[in-house]
Amino acid sequence: MNRIDADWLREFDAAMLGFFAIDHAEAGMDERDLSWYADLPPSDAALAYG
Repeated sequence: MNRIDADWLREFDAAMLGFFAIDHAEAGMDERDLSWYADLPPSDAALAYG
């Protein structure tokens, strides 16, 4: 499993907060879940997850 980049995660959380008012932890996402979306830009990943 790939390690999630800290900058990507920070931007992903910012996008999640903007779109859905929750971050990845509040959504129940773990590193495995995040890895499914890590190849996308953070805002695209947030929308895809949502």
